[in-house]
Amino acid sequence: MSQFCVYIKLKPFVRQWLVNALGEPVVFPSQSIENSTIHSFVIKLPKDKQPDVATPETTPIAIPDSASKPAQYYNYLTPRGKVAVEECCEHLFRRCLWNELGDMSDLGCNMMTAIYAWCEKHGIDIDYADTIRQRYYRIREQYAKKGIDLMKKTKSKKKAL
Repeated sequence: MSQFCVYIKLKPFVRQWLVNALGEPVVFPSQSIENSTIHSFVIKLPKDKQPDVATPETTPIAIPDSASKPAQYYNYLTPRGKVAVEECCEHLFRRCLWNELGDMSDLGCNMMTAIYAWCEKHGIDIDYADTIRQRYYRIREQYAKKGIDLMKKTKSKKKAL
Protein backbone atom coordinates (compact mmCIF):
# COMPACT_ATOMS: atom_id res chain seq x y z
CA MET A 1 0.00 0.00 0.00
CA SER A 2 1.21 3.47 -0.78
CA GLN A 3 1.72 6.34 1.62
CA PHE A 4 -0.71 8.48 -0.39
CA CYS A 5 -4.29 8.99 0.74
CA VAL A 6 -7.54 10.40 -0.46
CA TYR A 7 -9.85 12.05 2.05
CA ILE A 8 -13.49 11.07 1.94
CA LYS A 9 -16.37 12.58 3.91
CA LEU A 10 -18.36 9.75 5.50
CA LYS A 11 -21.18 9.67 7.99
CA PRO A 12 -19.58 9.65 11.47
CA PHE A 13 -20.77 6.14 12.40
CA VAL A 14 -19.60 4.71 9.06
CA ARG A 15 -16.23 6.39 9.63
CA GLN A 16 -15.98 4.93 13.15
CA TRP A 17 -16.91 1.46 11.90
CA LEU A 18 -14.45 1.62 8.98
CA VAL A 19 -11.52 2.91 11.05
CA ASN A 20 -12.22 0.29 13.73
CA ALA A 21 -12.18 -2.47 11.11
CA LEU A 22 -9.39 -1.32 8.78
CA GLY A 23 -7.26 1.22 10.66
CA GLU A 24 -6.40 4.83 10.04
CA PRO A 25 -5.66 5.54 7.31
CA VAL A 26 -8.16 2.99 6.05
CA VAL A 27 -6.39 0.27 4.09
CA PHE A 28 -8.76 -1.93 2.12
CA PRO A 29 -7.73 -5.53 1.42
CA SER A 30 -5.81 -5.99 -1.82
CA GLN A 31 -8.04 -6.82 -4.79
CA SER A 32 -11.12 -5.54 -2.94
CA ILE A 33 -13.98 -3.82 -4.72
CA GLU A 34 -13.14 -0.64 -2.83
CA ASN A 35 -9.53 -0.67 -4.06
CA SER A 36 -10.75 -1.38 -7.59
CA THR A 37 -13.06 1.62 -7.36
CA ILE A 38 -10.24 3.86 -6.15
CA HIS A 39 -7.95 2.51 -8.88
CA SER A 40 -10.60 3.15 -11.55
CA PHE A 41 -11.17 6.78 -10.63
CA VAL A 42 -7.81 7.99 -9.34
CA ILE A 43 -6.08 10.41 -11.72
CA LYS A 44 -3.02 12.62 -11.83
CA LEU A 45 -3.45 15.88 -9.95
CA PRO A 46 -4.78 18.48 -12.43
CA LYS A 47 -2.63 21.58 -12.73
CA ASP A 48 -5.46 23.81 -11.51
CA LYS A 49 -6.13 21.74 -8.34
CA GLN A 50 -4.48 21.53 -4.94
CA PRO A 51 -3.70 18.17 -3.31
CA ASP A 52 -6.23 16.85 -0.80
CA VAL A 53 -5.54 17.60 2.83
CA ALA A 54 -6.94 15.97 5.94
CA THR A 55 -9.73 17.69 7.84
CA PRO A 56 -11.58 16.57 10.98
CA GLU A 57 -14.65 15.71 8.85
CA THR A 58 -12.80 13.45 6.41
CA THR A 59 -11.52 9.89 6.56
CA PRO A 60 -8.06 9.14 5.13
CA ILE A 61 -8.12 6.19 2.75
CA ALA A 62 -4.87 4.76 1.41
CA ILE A 63 -4.52 4.73 -2.36
CA PRO A 64 -3.59 1.26 -3.60
CA ASP A 65 -0.33 1.18 -5.50
CA SER A 66 -0.23 -0.48 -8.89
CA ALA A 67 2.11 -0.80 -11.84
CA SER A 68 -0.36 0.89 -14.19
CA LYS A 69 -1.19 3.76 -11.83
CA PRO A 70 1.58 4.37 -9.29
CA ALA A 71 0.13 6.28 -6.33
CA GLN A 72 3.10 8.63 -6.44
CA TYR A 73 1.60 10.14 -9.62
CA TYR A 74 -2.05 9.02 -9.53
CA ASN A 75 -3.25 10.37 -6.21
CA TYR A 76 -6.23 12.59 -6.92
CA LEU A 77 -9.93 11.71 -6.90
CA THR A 78 -12.44 13.99 -8.55
CA PRO A 79 -15.51 14.93 -6.49
CA ARG A 80 -17.56 12.23 -8.27
CA GLY A 81 -14.76 9.71 -7.76
CA LYS A 82 -14.97 10.46 -4.05
CA VAL A 83 -18.73 9.88 -4.16
CA ALA A 84 -18.08 6.47 -5.77
CA VAL A 85 -15.71 5.51 -2.92
CA GLU A 86 -18.16 6.86 -0.32
CA GLU A 87 -20.91 4.69 -1.86
CA CYS A 88 -18.63 1.64 -1.65
CA CYS A 89 -18.00 2.33 2.04
CA GLU A 90 -21.72 2.78 2.72
CA HIS A 91 -22.52 -0.46 0.89
CA LEU A 92 -19.88 -2.36 2.84
CA PHE A 93 -21.29 -0.97 6.10
CA ARG A 94 -24.86 -2.02 5.22
CA ARG A 95 -23.71 -5.51 4.26
CA CYS A 96 -21.89 -5.92 7.57
CA LEU A 97 -24.88 -4.58 9.52
CA TRP A 98 -27.33 -6.95 7.86
CA ASN A 99 -24.95 -9.91 7.88
CA GLU A 100 -24.35 -9.63 11.62
CA LEU A 101 -27.78 -8.48 12.82
CA GLY A 102 -29.89 -9.94 10.00
CA ASP A 103 -32.73 -11.94 11.47
CA MET A 104 -33.17 -10.50 14.93
CA SER A 105 -35.65 -13.26 15.84
CA ASP A 106 -32.65 -15.56 16.41
CA LEU A 107 -31.40 -13.34 19.22
CA GLY A 108 -32.60 -13.92 22.74
CA CYS A 109 -32.33 -10.27 23.74
CA ASN A 110 -34.04 -6.96 23.10
CA MET A 111 -33.29 -5.46 19.68
CA MET A 112 -31.78 -2.26 21.10
CA THR A 113 -29.54 -4.31 23.40
CA ALA A 114 -28.28 -6.19 20.34
CA ILE A 115 -27.71 -2.94 18.46
CA TYR A 116 -25.83 -1.39 21.41
CA ALA A 117 -23.64 -4.50 21.55
CA TRP A 118 -23.08 -4.38 17.77
CA CYS A 119 -22.05 -0.71 18.00
CA GLU A 120 -19.61 -1.47 20.85
CA LYS A 121 -18.15 -4.41 18.92
CA HIS A 122 -17.50 -2.19 15.89
CA GLY A 123 -16.21 0.92 17.66
CA ILE A 124 -19.32 2.99 16.96
CA ASP A 125 -20.36 5.60 19.52
CA ILE A 126 -23.56 4.54 21.32
CA ASP A 127 -25.06 7.93 20.40
CA TYR A 128 -25.59 6.46 16.90
CA ALA A 129 -27.45 3.33 18.07
CA ASP A 130 -30.86 4.74 17.13
CA THR A 131 -29.55 5.65 13.68
CA ILE A 132 -28.27 2.09 13.28
CA ARG A 133 -31.68 0.75 14.35
CA GLN A 134 -33.39 2.95 11.75
CA ARG A 135 -31.05 1.72 9.03
CA TYR A 136 -31.71 -1.88 10.01
CA TYR A 137 -35.49 -1.33 9.80
CA ARG A 138 -35.20 0.48 6.47
CA ILE A 139 -33.30 -2.42 4.92
CA ARG A 140 -35.92 -4.88 6.14
CA GLU A 141 -38.81 -2.65 4.99
CA GLN A 142 -37.35 -2.18 1.50
CA TYR A 143 -37.40 -5.93 0.94
CA ALA A 144 -40.83 -6.34 2.55
CA LYS A 145 -42.28 -3.80 0.08
CA LYS A 146 -41.10 -6.09 -2.73
CA GLY A 147 -42.70 -9.12 -1.10
CA ILE A 148 -39.47 -10.55 0.32
CA ASP A 149 -39.80 -11.43 4.00
CA LEU A 150 -36.39 -11.68 5.61
CA MET A 151 -37.73 -12.58 9.04
CA LYS A 152 -38.42 -16.14 10.19
CA LYS A 153 -42.08 -16.99 10.70
CA THR A 154 -41.67 -19.71 13.29
CA LYS A 155 -39.67 -19.90 16.45
CA SER A 156 -37.90 -23.06 17.37
CA LYS A 157 -39.94 -25.07 19.83
CA LYS A 158 -38.39 -27.16 22.55
CA LYS A 159 -39.92 -30.56 23.05
CA ALA A 160 -41.85 -30.91 26.26
CA LEU A 161 -40.69 -33.71 28.51
